[in-house]
Amino acid sequence: MNGRQPASAADVSFPTWKAEAAKALAQLHERAALMMRERDWRTLYVRGLSPDDAASHAARDYAASHRPEWAKNERR
Repeated sequence: MNGRQPASAADVSFPTWKAEAAKALAQLHERAALMMRERDWRTLYVRGLSPDDAASHAARDYAASHRPEWAKNERR
């Protein structure tokens, strides 16, 4: 992150933290960034995760809870 320390939740306000986390998540998984619920952002903020850690967590949760596109059209 440009040679600076990543911000933790304790260092910044929620709107600033969320903007950084959403930007990081969009780089990891664009669809997950669009589908992220406000409640989930707040939970990650309260846990004290940095924006980058929150983005990783959100991308992992999204991938674990959604079927891949190629599998949605297959029938058994």
